Order: sequence, then C-alpha cells, then structure tokens
Amino acid sequence: MIPLIRLTLAGAIAASVAAAATHAVSTTARPSPSPSPTAQVAVRPLPAFTDSADGRLPRFVDTTTTFTDAMGLRLAVREVGLRPGEQARLSASSLAEAVYGCAGDDGVPRGSHRVSAPARTGAGVTADRSGEARTSLVVALPPAASGACPAGLHPVAYEARFTHIAVFDEIHGTGRAIPGDRFAQAG
Repeated sequence: MIPLIRLTLAGAIAASVAAAATHAVSTTARPSPSPSPTAQVAVRPLPAFTDSADGRLPRFVDTTTTFTDAMGLRLAVREVGLRPGEQARLSASSLAEAVYGCAGDDGVPRGSHRVSAPARTGAGVTADRSGEARTSLVVALPPAASGACPAGLHPVAYEARFTHIAVFDEIHGTGRAIPGDRFAQAG
C-alpha cells in the first residue's frame, strides 16, 4: 500500500526549496587539459498539490464561483470526508486585480488605474452529521490606491479579474485549485 501524503501550501513550498537545495551543484573554475565531461543532474518532479482521491479522507467537491455586487469573488465551498462535528478551517486565495476609475455624482468613471494584490479569506466551519462542511467565502478586490482620485471624485471598480484561485482546509492539509480565471465588468 502506498502511503498518502497531504501537503499544505507551505509544505509544498518547503518541499520545492528542499528539492532545489538537494540538487545544488557546485563548480570550481580551474583549467582542464581535456574537455570536461557533461554533468547530468537528476531532478525530482515537485509533488502535486491536489485533493485526495481516497473517499475516506477530507476533500473538496462542488466548488462554484460567482461575483458579488461589489465585484468580489464568492466561492461556494463543500468539503466531504470529515467526521460528524469535526472542525475545519476553510480558506480561499487568489491573485486579485481591479481597474478603478474616478467617478463623480453621475457615477461615470473617468480615467483608470490598475491595482493587483494577493487576496485571502477564511472561515471556521463544523461538519454536519454526514461529514460535510459547507460555507461561502468572498475574496475581495484590492482597494483603490490612496489619493488616486482628485477632490470631488471617488474610486469606482469597473473591472475585476481573479487568477490562481484555490481553496484549502488548513487543519486537514487538503486543497484544490480552481481552474481558469474569473473576469467581470461593471455594466
């Protein structure tokens, strides 16, 4: 039986750093009368960070995304495989990008500036009698740059893009990447 290894995002990063350190090659410059042989370095592939395929362990299913009125990204998250009453700490992360304009009383944006930043949110939940934990997480847009609009105008987001979207259970060390980008424009 092959043991199942669950990694947290921090664990995956630490594993890649350790793998890189293991494969470090040092060379010393010195003259050689004959051509030096070609060095071959074995490189291990990094472990994939995915949810477990074993139906008995916690894993994410049915994660859907929609936009809020404020152009934040809402993720409806469902994790199964928990024990009834078991606690889970669910979080969502993304690279969030917003395009803001400066609007007056008419609401029409003038000019634009782009803001991009990592975004993260989370919530503690308890599994129900069937071992499922459900919640809705909202990843907000980064705020407009301070002082970006002249006096009398206020920032208004009119485009939002979320990339590199993922959900995690920080207690059980399982996660799932949400494929694709999510894009919205104010209408």
